[in-house]
Amino acid sequence: MPFFWLIVVFAAYFAMLIAIAVAGARRMRDMSEYVLGGRRLSSVTAALSAGSSTTSAWTMLALPALAFTFGAVEIWVPVAIVIGVWLSWTFIASRLRRYTIAAGNVLTIPEFYEVRFGERTGALRTISGLTTMLFVLFYVSSGLVGGAKLLETVFGLEYVTGVTVTLIAIASYTLIGGFMAVSRTDVTQALLMVGSLLIMVIALAGWTENPFLEIGNYSTDWLNPFNNADGSRITLAAAASMAGWAVGGLGAQRILQRFMALEREDQVKRSKRISIAWLISVFVLAVMLGLIARPALAEIGMLDLAADPERVYLVMAEVFFHPVVTGLLLTAVIAAVMSTADSHCCWPPR
Repeated sequence: MPFFWLIVVFAAYFAMLIAIAVAGARRMRDMSEYVLGGRRLSSVTAALSAGSSTTSAWTMLALPALAFTFGAVEIWVPVAIVIGVWLSWTFIASRLRRYTIAAGNVLTIPEFYEVRFGERTGALRTISGLTTMLFVLFYVSSGLVGGAKLLETVFGLEYVTGVTVTLIAIASYTLIGGFMAVSRTDVTQALLMVGSLLIMVIALAGWTENPFLEIGNYSTDWLNPFNNADGSRITLAAAASMAGWAVGGLGAQRILQRFMALEREDQVKRSKRISIAWLISVFVLAVMLGLIARPALAEIGMLDLAADPERVYLVMAEVFFHPVVTGLLLTAVIAAVMSTADSHCCWPPR
């Protein structure tokens, strides 16, 4: 693969992120600007930023891999996530924005808890902050793994080097521009993610003679969202496990931060509609990509390239598209990684 075009696309993308960060840094006046953007987020920015920070590399790599391996039954995890995010926008967004302002314009959830419950020893803030850091550590780490896999596939970088490069890239524009820069880059990343998935699904569906062709041991149950790939019905335990993903949308601080940063409370309803529409679009396209990938690769005799299912998206981008387009499609993976990791990096757990 001609690395020149990939390097050009990746360099242009990173330069754009730095430019947005520098522009944001020039407008920062205090900690409120750095942490919550001075509570000046528009409906579109809040919606797409909340949505993209919800998805991460899991949507671009793991979700297509799950659909590629187990079939349409994997749609239920995204359904649960959408329900959780919808509940969060509906029952938490307005109240949280209003109460954090009434509590003395607090900037973080741990700080809000302390004021809300009148706790003066600092214990509640410390415990909630440490709890946040614990879960953030694992979540950000998973995103860095996604970035490392991409860099390993495209540039042949070793795993540790890929993780380091991804972390440096994310930290650079996040530390420079703060929350507003992160939110504005998230908008670009959200559009890039949905655009890339849409291009791949439409192109592959058109190029493949029968996108839903029965292959190997995969029967028509592979396309039935109520059945496992082997034809058995999904169990109650499996359904409960998938439904549990909805809970994450109720307490994810990267989402709550967007609620707090909205410019006006009356923007919540519009933001909710945009965010949910974006999430549904991305999740449906990611599952469709996983379903179409198997017949598409089998048709050209390259199914073995997807021996590691988590590389399905990367393989499809490399095999079927021109290097310039491939660069844009692969940049969407980095966008997914960054849109989640940067939100955690600019959130002070205090």
